[in-house]
Amino acid sequence: MMNLYPMRLVGQPHSALWGGDRLAARFGKVGPLPLAESWELSVRDDCMSIIANGPLAGQPLSAVWGETRFPLLVKWIDAARPLSVQVHPDDAYAAAHERDGGKTEIWHIVDAEPGARLILGLRPGVSREAFAAALAAGDPMPLLHEVEVRAGETYFIPAGLLHAIGSPAGAGVLLAEIQQNSALTYRVWDYGRRDAAGQLRPLHTDRALEVIRPYTDAEIEALRFAGECRLPGECLCAAAYFSLTRVRGSAELRVDEDFVSLLCLSGEGSIVCGDSAYTFTAGESWFLPAGLGAVSIEGQGEYLLSAPAAKQ
Repeated sequence: MMNLYPMRLVGQPHSALWGGDRLAARFGKVGPLPLAESWELSVRDDCMSIIANGPLAGQPLSAVWGETRFPLLVKWIDAARPLSVQVHPDDAYAAAHERDGGKTEIWHIVDAEPGARLILGLRPGVSREAFAAALAAGDPMPLLHEVEVRAGETYFIPAGLLHAIGSPAGAGVLLAEIQQNSALTYRVWDYGRRDAAGQLRPLHTDRALEVIRPYTDAEIEALRFAGECRLPGECLCAAAYFSLTRVRGSAELRVDEDFVSLLCLSGEGSIVCGDSAYTFTAGESWFLPAGLGAVSIEGQGEYLLSAPAAKQ
């Protein structure tokens, strides 16, 4: 039987026309520019995390995962320019129409330019039909709800909530994203931008309009804290799919039935397991496999801990 230990993961870079240079400048990430995303915890056929340390160095993370579908995806995202306005389906819609799962996610803002914004749903009172008419007319922006953001804030994005990182009124956001393991995105508005080949990026308007939901703030908060947060630190989310906490400094936890992901926001620290200590620094992603047992985290780092929701 393999001896379990904390595993440092190699992020997998992704380029996009809206990306920037902060993942390289701040965290030393390497990839094609503009570097838009680094997938830090991923077990997917199209993107696999690689273990960087210990006896399994160089092996895919799937080597220690015994289930068919990994539940979470953890990323860094650098939006130097606005992302498209988009929406993700829920599990039921994805099962009926797609070959992937639904996608609920949460964003923790690491850095934001002055005036940077998020798009979070439709303005109060705007119907799906009114939004569809505005899309057809080529001017949906006045119907979208925008929020100015600052470092340290956290935003929960349930499946069905129309959203975008950045907007024409303000972009420049660096964030950590924890989400269901899905790559399903329905793009509904992209400002008429063209890709490197000069082509308009495809839109998925019909399906997007089928899954958009007009959430209230109270509904979003109820979904965000629907479950129990079993991780140490400040609880940022205890949803149906995952828990997320923020910790500054030291923490004690047990890693028994489910794995835990550690994503370091700043500073440095050590993961102490048994007689061994594993040092982490800003930008790094660590996988604590289920069954690891008692773990101490020491030092002055600030980091996010996430785990799948408890099995019912």
